[in-house]
Amino acid sequence: MAFANYRTPEETDLVVSALNGYEVSGRKLRVEYKRVLPAAEREAKEREKLEKQKAEKEKYDQEPLTIKTDNDSLDKPKTDRSENGNKRDSMMKSPGK
Repeated sequence: MAFANYRTPEETDLVVSALNGYEVSGRKLRVEYKRVLPAAEREAKEREKLEKQKAEKEKYDQEPLTIKTDNDSLDKPKTDRSENGNKRDSMMKSPGK
């Protein structure tokens, strides 16, 4: 897909008629004029697009961000039982700490 703009309608007509159906590498080109949506339809599409973006943003704003790493279990107090059954607190250490 490609787009081209010309200064005059005459230039545009000439290019469209010359290139439409022109064969390149065994394939025919399809050259046509740009389709312009009516203003009301264009505005409705733009409004719909903005509403969709807003809904997506709200969805992500409401979800809590959770980041999990391999070190989630490190540096957290852990309660162990000693050999005699007493509780003791120990700390798992990250490598290099």
